[in-house]
Amino acid sequence: MITPQLTGMIFTADKNPLQLIDNHYCDIIGDSIVSCWIPYIVDNKKLVASFEYDGSTLTLNDEHVENGETSFDYGQPVTLKIYQEDKQKTYKVFVHSFTGLPVVWLDTEERKEIKSKDEY
Repeated sequence: MITPQLTGMIFTADKNPLQLIDNHYCDIIGDSIVSCWIPYIVDNKKLVASFEYDGSTLTLNDEHVENGETSFDYGQPVTLKIYQEDKQKTYKVFVHSFTGLPVVWLDTEERKEIKSKDEY
């Protein structure tokens, strides 16, 4: 029998093109905490996450989500549950942005990559 558990969680830039500029892997701490740091300011934490888990279904704050498809607001801590038959495993997910260090943010048209310090 499968024991429900989270084995990975990531926010990818391709599924969150207006919020993220690169991929951000989350850390699973102990057996009940998930922490993800986005090292720059994210105004809107309504993000799409991809999950790797052992189990049959997954919910965020008791709402069923489609893996890698459903946008969810991570502005406050979120309760993630994984179900397998009559068992469940619960995690608390924290998504942090900004490290506390000074940040400079440059926005380019259509978020194009800056390849030169002279042309952008």
